[in-house]
Amino acid sequence: MRRSIPQANRKRGSMSQYCEGRGDGKSRRVEVERSMLPPELFTLPKTITRDPREIMKRKPTTKKAQEKAALAKAKEAEAKLRSYTALRKEREEFRKRLVQLIVKKEKEETGTNLFPTADEMELLRYYYYIHHGIDTIHIAPIERSWLDHVFELVPEKLRKQTKSLEKLTAEMQEDFMMGVKKATVDFVLRDPNDTGIQPFDIRTPLRAELPMLTKLWRTAYDVSRKKILRNLHTVNPLLAQILDLWHKHFSNMRLVDVKTLATSDSALELIPFGKQATAHIEHAKKHLVSEWLPSIQAIFVQGSKKKQIPPDHLKRRLKRFYDCVAAIMTFQLQSLCLNSILDYTHFILDIGMSNPGFEINILQRNKIIQFEPSFTKFREVILQVYDEMIDAVSNLPRLETKLYIDLEDTPHELKPVILDEIVNKCRMEVEETLHEQRIGPELRVQDFDDYIHLINGDAQEAVDKFLAQDHTFEDYKEKVAVYDSLIKEIPVELARVVTMGLFEMHREELIGTMVTQARNLRDQLISRLTRDYQNLCKQLGEDYQMIADKALALPGNTAELMQLIDYVRVVEFQTVFEMEDRLKEVMGYILFLSDYTTITAIEMKQNSLTFQWYNKMAGVLEENRRIVEQKTLEYQQSLKERIEKFKDDLEQYMRQVEELQTYGDVNELQRYQKKAHMLDGKLEQAMARIDQFNEEEKAYKWEESFFPMRKQIADKLAPYKRLYDNAVEFMEKFTLWTTSRVGSYDPEEIDQETQTFFRNIYKLEKQFSDLPAPGALASTVRAQVEDFKGHMPIIMTLGNPGMKERHWEKISEIVGFPLRADAELTLAKIIDLGLEEYIPRFEVISDSATKENNLEKSLNKMINEWKDIEFTVLPYRDSGTYILSSVDDIQVLLDDHIVKTQTMKSSLYIKPFEEIIFGWEAKLTLLQEILDEWLKVQITWMYLEPIFSSPDIQQQMPEEGRRFSAVDKVWRDVMKTVVADTKVMSVVEIDKMLERLKKCNNLLEMIQRGLNDYL
Repeated sequence: MRRSIPQANRKRGSMSQYCEGRGDGKSRRVEVERSMLPPELFTLPKTITRDPREIMKRKPTTKKAQEKAALAKAKEAEAKLRSYTALRKEREEFRKRLVQLIVKKEKEETGTNLFPTADEMELLRYYYYIHHGIDTIHIAPIERSWLDHVFELVPEKLRKQTKSLEKLTAEMQEDFMMGVKKATVDFVLRDPNDTGIQPFDIRTPLRAELPMLTKLWRTAYDVSRKKILRNLHTVNPLLAQILDLWHKHFSNMRLVDVKTLATSDSALELIPFGKQATAHIEHAKKHLVSEWLPSIQAIFVQGSKKKQIPPDHLKRRLKRFYDCVAAIMTFQLQSLCLNSILDYTHFILDIGMSNPGFEINILQRNKIIQFEPSFTKFREVILQVYDEMIDAVSNLPRLETKLYIDLEDTPHELKPVILDEIVNKCRMEVEETLHEQRIGPELRVQDFDDYIHLINGDAQEAVDKFLAQDHTFEDYKEKVAVYDSLIKEIPVELARVVTMGLFEMHREELIGTMVTQARNLRDQLISRLTRDYQNLCKQLGEDYQMIADKALALPGNTAELMQLIDYVRVVEFQTVFEMEDRLKEVMGYILFLSDYTTITAIEMKQNSLTFQWYNKMAGVLEENRRIVEQKTLEYQQSLKERIEKFKDDLEQYMRQVEELQTYGDVNELQRYQKKAHMLDGKLEQAMARIDQFNEEEKAYKWEESFFPMRKQIADKLAPYKRLYDNAVEFMEKFTLWTTSRVGSYDPEEIDQETQTFFRNIYKLEKQFSDLPAPGALASTVRAQVEDFKGHMPIIMTLGNPGMKERHWEKISEIVGFPLRADAELTLAKIIDLGLEEYIPRFEVISDSATKENNLEKSLNKMINEWKDIEFTVLPYRDSGTYILSSVDDIQVLLDDHIVKTQTMKSSLYIKPFEEIIFGWEAKLTLLQEILDEWLKVQITWMYLEPIFSSPDIQQQMPEEGRRFSAVDKVWRDVMKTVVADTKVMSVVEIDKMLERLKKCNNLLEMIQRGLNDYL
């Protein structure tokens, strides 16, 4: 408001001057300009407008002059008295006209929409009176002599700046006009009844500040001036030169040359931008160190020569002088840094104007879309420049460190203070701008929503799943078309470069990645189709080759000939047409794939080979017909010849069987057996040959041949073969039984097999009664079997496998000499001893041995059965211990074995195992007792464990709590041992297992009683 007043006066004054300076021809314009002004409020009193010098005239010194002055003063007082009433009327008229002006102004402003407060209204009125209430033409301008006196105080060299001088003179005139008008309004607005101030009184508050000057003032002035010259270093010429140097050469310098950055025709890349900013800062710092500091140093070297630097011996004064220099240099560095920070901040925020923006790439990383550089990187690089600028102006050397070597207690570096409030405000503005500007690029990521499956791997998974399944050729064609359309669509639909405020999004790489991905997926499908059709084509060629090989292969016999005829018939009327359809399918593949890929030389060769087979098949079939005709005649003649030869072979077999009638030497039995087996094998082959002859005859549609002689030969050979087999087998078994250690074979099995041999040979002896040689042979063998049967009683007794050392001792007592069942005692030796008279007594011992052996086997079976039985142990909740589970099967088996053990214990034949059986019974009984106590403890412990896990219960029942803790410790120790070895029989070996469990049950019963009483 205050600065606008002179401007308004300036316009108004210039307008009045313009009007007054025109001729009569322009009188209308003058009248118009004056009519626009408010009406003249009053005519200034002459005492106000008269020359102030008249008031300040010196008093008359001569007597005549004094009398004249007194007379004039009396007349003047009389005139003042007569004019006071008129002056009062003028003032009242002025106030009346002023009120009318105010009322008029308020009426004009009632239609506005502004509603200022009462104080604002008063202030507006006040300034309105000053600007529009008093006409400038009635105000006396500033005296020229005053201006001349002011100019005398201005240095000569500054007077040469005429433009600045004229500007300052105009401002002085405007301020003077405004002061006079303001004083006039203040005078008018005073209360008329207040007679304390006379109209001609020119005393002002400013004049009241001026002290009365005396001769003492000069002395104080000189002292102060010398003190200022000595201590006020800012007026030192060297400091003025420092300021002038900075103003001329460094004031426009910036740490970051944003003007250079703003000249870029394209968006800036972040990393080069950061490097360029850093280079600017380093260059600026280097410029300060290499230019600014040396220039100041040179100024001070010259100043030292002119004695403008305090003497070295005045340490304090010298220190204060250089502190002042450091303050100015620090302020200059501070100004440089602050201006650089502000310009840099303005550059970053001036988006679309001086700031050309930043490039940001959008690309795919790890199946997601990412910005490169990231927005975090943008924030780091852009904001890092602030720190670099502050660091650049910090720690520059003070001037005195360059001029003096032996300085003490003096800081060596300039420390400009850059307020964190300023820097943080700039940083915050930049951060907010970056945060706001990132929204645009992030929203434009939605452009890729339709193709996101190419980025996140869904498309690859879909193609992999598609390739893993069986699909038709049409399915593949549709899938290939989808990805081929994406390859063409993506570069067209998506812009490669998009500008969003601060950021210029470069999307070429992502678009290329998506196109590449779509092309890869399409190529995967194309590769599968190529592989599939090549496999089809290769397989088709191989099938053609196989058909040709089979059709042109020479059959080795009639069966192969018939198979060939049937095969070619199917090929000619069915397979060839099927393969033609397969060729059409291959051709469909080739035509489709030719739009997307180039057929390689290998594929071309394979395709040519396959399609050439189509034309070769007619010749292959024709050649096959020729081969079939030739081989049919050949094999028919061969069949006839083979039948005749077979008949001759049968007659020869009959003669060989008839020779067996003459074989009767028992020592040649093995040779007889071998020859009989050989004849039997030939007869089996003859049966296969007959079947083959019949098959071939059926193929040629001939009548089937019959060969009854083969059946006659087989029937005649059968009894000879059985005789030889039984005789040889008996002799082999006889040798085995009699030469092995006694008891090696079960006498029951020996007796059974001997009976079988006897029956078979006896029947054959009857059958060969009419043939001397075979009959004699059968009789001899039967006699040997019958002789061996006579020794069966001694074999059944002494050959018992259950005979132990104690039994042989009894046998030895009966026969009167020692017999021991060692490796040298065989059945042959037993038979040779002739102990048949002791058989009744042997039978008693053998029967006892058999029963004792059965008992021992049963006992060992029970013991062995428990070796592999284990407890099932399960963790119990979160208690850290375990419990038994599924013990029902163990208990059932245990009860069964206890009953069996007790039954065995009561047997008459248990005495040899009495100690073992009693020990086993005790172990089973102990195990049963342990299990009973164990399960009993487990049930009660599982019931009480959740209760006594509560600290409250243990506090309320301390005795029961201690008892349960004891039980819990035993339980955990027992289960820990069982978990380490879960074998059932191992628990019997645990020290005092039963006693510990019984003690636990007793404690648990006491705990339950205490718990019941508590409840």
